[in-house]
Amino acid sequence: MGWDYDNQLFTLYRPLLSSLGHNGGIHNVFLGFWLCLGIVGVVLFYYAFFKTYFMAASRSRLALPFMYAVLFSTTFEAWLMGSLNPFTIYWLLALQVIFYESIAPAKEKSLVPVL
Repeated sequence: MGWDYDNQLFTLYRPLLSSLGHNGGIHNVFLGFWLCLGIVGVVLFYYAFFKTYFMAASRSRLALPFMYAVLFSTTFEAWLMGSLNPFTIYWLLALQVIFYESIAPAKEKSLVPVL
């Protein structure tokens, strides 16, 4: 086990998986992290994940619905495992917007100048 172990495993069993109609990749981020990082990596990742969202939830009502949407999406796709795919980048940007909205003063939030 280790980094990129899923690709090594799928390369090893490619003929069998292709005959069964599977064309690649792990389709669940939890299982993918477990395969590549082990149980310690899964526990540490999800600890940081939930801690971040609960910290954001104390500041913004948008954090928990956004967290549930990410968890639902990553149950069926492993986009969270890739660091440079567009979905992960959008996820990080949206998380930053939630944090900005929760800590920015009211004067900075408004796009219309207050007279």
